[in-house]
Amino acid sequence: MVTAKVWVLKKHFEGFPKTSDFDLKKIELPNLKDGGEWSATCSYFF
Repeated sequence: MVTAKVWVLKKHFEGFPKTSDFDLKKIELPNLKDGGEWSATCSYFF
């Protein structure tokens, strides 16, 4: 299995977001099926 880090929204924010509004968690990703590949999406909050 592959371990990934994901940002999780802890609370909704007003105005500019702060790092305290988010929590960094580790999750385990399932194994890929034959021929599968991972893709990533980047979102910029800061």
